[in-house]
Amino acid sequence: MSSITPSQESGHPLGVRRLTSLRPNGEPYTRRAEIETEIEKVFPVSRRSWPYLADRVQNETLVYLIRHLRRNTEGWRRRPSPGVPGYQIDAIVAENEDILGRLVLEFGKRTARISNRRAQSFSNVVRDEIVGQVQLEILELVLEETPSRQGEYLEISFAQAVRLRTADVIRKQRASSMGKRGEIVETAGEDNNHGDELEAVERTPDDRPGPEETVMQLELIQKAYEAVKDPRHLEAIILHYLEGWAFSESDRSKPDLERHFNKSRRQLQNWMNASLKAMSEACAVHAERKPGRAQPEENTQPQGLEKDNERQ
Repeated sequence: MSSITPSQESGHPLGVRRLTSLRPNGEPYTRRAEIETEIEKVFPVSRRSWPYLADRVQNETLVYLIRHLRRNTEGWRRRPSPGVPGYQIDAIVAENEDILGRLVLEFGKRTARISNRRAQSFSNVVRDEIVGQVQLEILELVLEETPSRQGEYLEISFAQAVRLRTADVIRKQRASSMGKRGEIVETAGEDNNHGDELEAVERTPDDRPGPEETVMQLELIQKAYEAVKDPRHLEAIILHYLEGWAFSESDRSKPDLERHFNKSRRQLQNWMNASLKAMSEACAVHAERKPGRAQPEENTQPQGLEKDNERQ
């Protein structure tokens, strides 16, 4: 049986993928430094954990992860690595698509929140139409096969890109609603002069919170994962605590840990106990080394993972 290296499975190149679009002066577009840092922190974390990090990372990082999974999946379909059996390729593609779908759900929520605020001057029915159209157009840009300037701008300032797209959809809505003015509730002082603002706001900061806390959380998760030396043990931790897999299921249509690993419940519990202990110790050491951080409490567990021996 052929084995797949981590780099093959993730498709992760050396370093963060560069943007390809150029400014008018010929210089390439670049992401903000904190986005680059956050992406570098997320990538070493198991892909199965990405959906659980989705609501913590910044907008531009989320866009990057979605675009990466989309391209990686298409790459496996079109150019599979030599020597990798078809069933392994199918499993990678299926897992990528599952993770991608869960990231897109979070992505859609963020797009809707930003667009909805910009479309407050419309009735509920029309506003929903505008927001839905913006969600569709933004998602098409994120999932595009060939990188475009508008698509890559989502990795530079996502919120501003959504606001500009919403303004464009609103302009078209007003143009098509001249005979249906009863659907529009005008708002005094509304700015209708949007124009082509892309160049002027190409480096406008997003309205997400600062990255410091998120980066620290990602560092902690990564240190915890690194403490588990056997990848099967880490997979068991993720499947049980994050994916909710039971040790055994009477319903054979549902996955369970005993069948997946072909191990007994006792063996699996021993894996988890040892792994959780190593993860806890690694997190405590990492927290102690952080300048200005308070000493961690005894038996600190990695965020999102708690022992449930009492329930077993």
